[in-house]
Amino acid sequence: MILQHKVMASRLTNLTDARYFAAWYVDYLGVNLEAGNADSVDSMTFMAMKEWVEGPEWVAELGFVEGNVESVVSALAEWGIKNVQVGSFSSNDVIKNLSEAGLSVILEVSASSEDNHFISPSMVQKMESLKSGVKCFRWDLSSISLEVLFEQTKEIKNICSMHPIWLDLPYMEGERLLSFLNDVQPMGLAVKGGPEEKVGFKSYDELDDVFEALEID
Repeated sequence: MILQHKVMASRLTNLTDARYFAAWYVDYLGVNLEAGNADSVDSMTFMAMKEWVEGPEWVAELGFVEGNVESVVSALAEWGIKNVQVGSFSSNDVIKNLSEAGLSVILEVSASSEDNHFISPSMVQKMESLKSGVKCFRWDLSSISLEVLFEQTKEIKNICSMHPIWLDLPYMEGERLLSFLNDVQPMGLAVKGGPEEKVGFKSYDELDDVFEALEID
């Protein structure tokens, strides 16, 4: 099974999600390991997922990171994780230290919806200043309306041409999504997991539509 665009699945909290995304041969699986976050998973749950799933690389989603990164580096080494996603408020020094410790750093940036123009100068400047210290960016546009998103297609395409970006987009029908990705050419598509409806069961209708559109016949 081959997909037309790379896919990063994030915010996994259960083995059901991990198995589902791995079956579609996504490139990355992300779990929230940020202490105190309501969506975070404990180390035992993560290791259980890691034991059952082979193929994708794992990403530790840590949100805002500050101070000494040695404990973070040590914990990730113990868990066998080489990729870390940090929030945009993490300092340049923290990002540099994580990178110098041998971790591949993914910087998460979110949309600014001010005046329906979500590409802020500060965001562009942040990405430019950190492009040598991060592996890639995860750009969360999922809260933007499709109307506004399509109005900014040219700008999104321009930024994707300058930086390695995983786009997290608002839901759209599969074929429309494929057309948009083919146009803007990001590094890949970012999708999200979520809670189970009951243990071991979850509906994936919307995601099935996405993956079926991305799948090469």
